Order: sequence, then structure tokens, then C-alpha cells
Amino acid sequence: LTDLAKADPDVYLIKVDIGDFESPVADQFALRGIPHVRVYGRDGQQVGAGSSMESTIRRNIEAAKSAPAPAPAPGG
Repeated sequence: LTDLAKADPDVYLIKVDIGDFESPVADQFALRGIPHVRVYGRDGQQVGAGSSMESTIRRNIEAAKSAPAPAPAPGG
């Protein structure tokens, strides 16, 4: 995942270490196993989740990158 993010300037990778699956973060995102990968588009909407298979992650990233950018805020 780190190499994938380094190779593409449009990809941002955020890692969260979960040492306790009873933690607030694990509970908030319903994490039950690691790694757990979520991909979000430019508009902040989730495109894919769950799979740690590289081919699925790449497909989700391409879907996120091809999604339309969010509309500018009114008056912005």
C-alpha cells in the first residue's frame, strides 16, 4: 500500500494502528480484522472497502479517481 501511494501523487494513504479491537476507532469503523482498506473519492464518498487484494484496491482507486470532483461551494 505504501508503494502504491508513493507511485501515484493522487493517492493519499492514512494508516491507523489498531492494537485493541474494542477501541473507539475500531468500533467507529466496525473493524474486525487487519488490514482493512477503504477507498474514498474526491468528494469524500466511500468507493470501496474491506478487501486487501491489490487488484481490488487498484480498481477502487481508479474508480475514485475517475469520479467527478465535487462542485465548488456556493460563493467559493
